Amino acid sequence: MRSLDLDPFLPVGIDEDGIRFLDMMMISCLLESSPPMDWDEFRRVGATRNQIAERGREPGLIITKADGTRCSVERCGLEFIKYLEPLADALSRKDERYRTALENKRKLFENPELTPSARAMDGIHQHNDTFFYFAKAQAEHHEQIFKQASHDLQSASQFEEEAAASLERAKQMEMDDDESFEAFLDKYFER
Repeated sequence: MRSLDLDPFLPVGIDEDGIRFLDMMMISCLLESSPPMDWDEFRRVGATRNQIAERGREPGLIITKADGTRCSVERCGLEFIKYLEPLADALSRKDERYRTALENKRKLFENPELTPSARAMDGIHQHNDTFFYFAKAQAEHHEQIFKQASHDLQSASQFEEEAAASLERAKQMEMDDDESFEAFLDKYFER
């Protein structure tokens, strides 16, 4: 999770679909066994990470997976999407947001021209082939979005009221609690 790219087209760099996709990735890591890496696997993973960082947009780029097998970036990505499908289904029992987030990521592997990096490259070309002018234009656009979004004073006061009510509820719970900490621990560890 250390090398996440921000989406330069989103004012805060990530959207709800992106957050849900990260949720699914982290949950899948939690659910999978993770034996220690040997030195060879560590080197393969590092080399693949560097390949993706340096040449990830290259059509047909072949990478080496952690297990040593090789496949295209697109195929590896689509395999990972398929792997996450049962988790997305489980998380989407009440609504379809996780399933939708996964499908939106699938579309990016199937249509790489829709990725933020492809769109950024197009934007750079439209700004005299300089990253600086593209980034400046995006920053100015995002600045306007934030300026146009009036700070809703009603929402701010609602948050303040909720915070005060929450503190009051916490204080009341502490006053109502006559159980010692030792008794609490005994009950907790009996489970």
